[in-house]
Amino acid sequence: MNDSLIEGRYRLDHEVGLGASGKVFRATDLVLEREVAVKVVDGTRIGDPTIVERFRREAIATAGLAHPNIVSVYDAGSEGERHHLVMELLSGPSVADLLKQYGQFDLQRVVRIGAQVARGLSAAHAIGLTHRDIKPGNVVKHDSITKIVDFGIARLGEAVWQTLTVASTTVGTAAYMSPEQARGLDVGPPSDVYSLGCLLMTMATGKPPFVDPDPIETARAHTSDVPPRLRDRRPEFPAELDELIDRMLAKDPDDRPSTSEVADALTDLEAQAKGMASPVETREVLGEPESPATPARRHPDDVVPKRRRWWARHGKPHHQPRRAVR
Repeated sequence: MNDSLIEGRYRLDHEVGLGASGKVFRATDLVLEREVAVKVVDGTRIGDPTIVERFRREAIATAGLAHPNIVSVYDAGSEGERHHLVMELLSGPSVADLLKQYGQFDLQRVVRIGAQVARGLSAAHAIGLTHRDIKPGNVVKHDSITKIVDFGIARLGEAVWQTLTVASTTVGTAAYMSPEQARGLDVGPPSDVYSLGCLLMTMATGKPPFVDPDPIETARAHTSDVPPRLRDRRPEFPAELDELIDRMLAKDPDDRPSTSEVADALTDLEAQAKGMASPVETREVLGEPESPATPARRHPDDVVPKRRRWWARHGKPHHQPRRAVR
């Protein structure tokens, strides 16, 4: 088997990432002559027998989604013990990479990324899919769009899927897991809302609500401790965002807003933030490249020569010739 060529079609060019459920390669689709991302799981090299099943689940779950804020899946298959998933190639960086670079984000970037993640999650929840692992590393920029990746531990409801976690462990990253997830209970869309609340707090303040070197202690804090308030860490941020995140971090899943409600609230805050930022600030906050400034649309009076404006006010024709200069 040629390890650099899959199905005689996808040429693996170089490795670009290593996730919980496989390696990700930048690759070339030789049939359609385009660059793609290929995630590969080698079943012979994995000690956890649940990984391959999670990988299969990711292919099925993500293929059923067509949304601009969710990475697109083009193809999936297996060759012996090697399983692959072909996806759109994202330009990056991930939110995790951006946090390493900037530490924390301005308001506009926080609400813009958060709104797009919420919209993607809302689409997933609409078909009964819960992501279960929303965190900075699973949110990736692609040009000016934010996309959710890695549905490898997603669930389509208890009637369809059985729990695949190894005994006494909980799937997900401790700093972003919901209280019910930390307890090992069944989770649904409200769990993603909680994780998104943790992500918003991290983007705004540089750290998640609960941080401890011991993941077990972090999980305990999610289940028992009162979460910090955003404005205690960033007083300049609006009270509306503070209240929204506090609701998203409610211990009881029934007390949390839906992802569609979160998306609407963050979209409103994004509009307000745009109104307060200058074009230069907007490019810097969003990490967008410099582009020639587009002049603001002027009032018609500013376009018409002053002489014509005077004639218009005094009823003289626009075609009146100029007085000769002596």
